[in-house]
Amino acid sequence: MKVRIPTNYGEPLSFDLRELLDVLGDNGVGATWHCTVGDFVPGKGSKYLPAAYDAATAVPGAILYQIASQTLQIIDGRFTAMREGASEPWVILEAVDSSFWEVTTEDQQVIEAMSNISGSVAPANS
Repeated sequence: MKVRIPTNYGEPLSFDLRELLDVLGDNGVGATWHCTVGDFVPGKGSKYLPAAYDAATAVPGAILYQIASQTLQIIDGRFTAMREGASEPWVILEAVDSSFWEVTTEDQQVIEAMSNISGSVAPANS
């Protein structure tokens, strides 16, 4: 299932990657992540983020959480979480042009938890 978490028209998003990761909790920390980031706004003193976000190797969840805490905003990016031993992604988080995030997962608990971030979570068209 894919859901979209939009911003209110004309307003900046009130959440970003770190809030989405917080919703995933220990499961997100325990996952292995593949990241592709087109553009982002780094926080102060975060000079190594470009290399970290586009690492060719998988990123442990704990490291991604640290990186996300040093990021003000993901403008465009895709974060794919794999659980140990799984052949299919557990969760895919995708930022689209600073306008909305899409979350793809078959885990209904994740979908319900995402609803706590924004009351306007709705099925995505795709």
